[in-house]
Amino acid sequence: MRIIITDRIFYRPYKLVLLRGRIEQLKRKVVLVMAIRKFCNLTLVLLVLLLCWTALSMAESRKVNITWKMATNVPEGMTLTKFFNNKVSETLEGLTGGNASFNWYHGGIMGDDEDWISKMHIDQLQGAALDSSGVDIAVPAMGIMQLPFLFESHEEVVHTRDILRQKLCNLFEERGYRVLMFGVQPFDDLYSTKRQLRMPEDFTKSKFAAYTGIVVQESFNALGANQIPISVPEIVSSMRAGICNGLLAPAVWYVGSQLYTITKYMTPSNMRCTVAGVVVTTKTWNGFPEKYRAPVEKAMLELDHELDNTMEILNEKCFKAMAKYGVKKIKLSPDEIEVLKRQTRPVLNNLAGKVYTRELLDDIQRILDEYRSRDAYNQDTNVIALLSSNAIEEAKKKRLILKNGIIRKNKRFEEIDKRRQWWWVAENRMSKSLDY
Repeated sequence: MRIIITDRIFYRPYKLVLLRGRIEQLKRKVVLVMAIRKFCNLTLVLLVLLLCWTALSMAESRKVNITWKMATNVPEGMTLTKFFNNKVSETLEGLTGGNASFNWYHGGIMGDDEDWISKMHIDQLQGAALDSSGVDIAVPAMGIMQLPFLFESHEEVVHTRDILRQKLCNLFEERGYRVLMFGVQPFDDLYSTKRQLRMPEDFTKSKFAAYTGIVVQESFNALGANQIPISVPEIVSSMRAGICNGLLAPAVWYVGSQLYTITKYMTPSNMRCTVAGVVVTTKTWNGFPEKYRAPVEKAMLELDHELDNTMEILNEKCFKAMAKYGVKKIKLSPDEIEVLKRQTRPVLNNLAGKVYTRELLDDIQRILDEYRSRDAYNQDTNVIALLSSNAIEEAKKKRLILKNGIIRKNKRFEEIDKRRQWWWVAENRMSKSLDY
């Protein structure tokens, strides 16, 4: 019996040892399985991250990064320079999500307008902010906007530009350029280091720097002026050396060149309107992603009038600064302006069919006629309103009965269409306000 009991005593611990061994094996298996699972999960996470990184890399490689190198003549630090660097650049970058940007080269460091156009043809420059001389070289037909005394006010130029914008842009496209912005600068002023410029005889005695296109050259020829062909970078040295003593230029450029320090007289006139254009080459525009084109064009179009206002304000500041410095301002009388206008009038028809089309000239003259007639109509309305107001006061004082409540000082007032005059409604109120 003892042997059997002894066997049982030894048998039970043995079974416990076997059981513990199996438990340990199971634990190791569980740990191994857990480790494998963790490894698989980690591998899966890494694989997902790798796929995402690859997708982002591919997207980044497909991302468009466009930089348009643009040239201007505007000196660094001026208001117009800030407008290009900030407003225009930010508009392009904002609409493209930073995929496209401008790189501006100011102050003529890329040469003159002729150099810019040459560089645009070989893609060293993608575009430029062309002033009048640049526009003349790029698109000679745009000389129509610089015809002598064609426009009487800055508002007329802006109005004509707005109506004919697409036609004018087509002229650029025919020459391989895409217009982004179409600015209208204030009229150029006449400057002289020698004499006052009032009559054709004064022009005959002067030597003018000829740096612009055929329209301005023909205008000076009509006035009998002596012209010396000079590129824009050479104007300053030529004026200081006395090679030239007269110049037709924007006040902004004249201040930037510091020529006012040797100038005696400046004469404001509407002899030439200056049209500027921010353009890029057609090749550059065609390489621009199509999804950005319409929004960029629309935004740039909306900046046209802001560019006009910026240039007008800046021009006025520059003109006042020169007058304060001591440059004498010469104001032409209406008779003097009429003499210059009559002397240069043949230029309009002489260049039609050669530089620009007769049709475009007729369109501009028609637009101006309509604008001026509307303007005259508004002036007549203001005069009539004034007369009506005076009539009420006079009638109150003298107890007069006014026929129809209106004093007519000019037959022209009677010819104005009654249906368009607010005072035909107001006259009834006027009658009621009088004591008969």
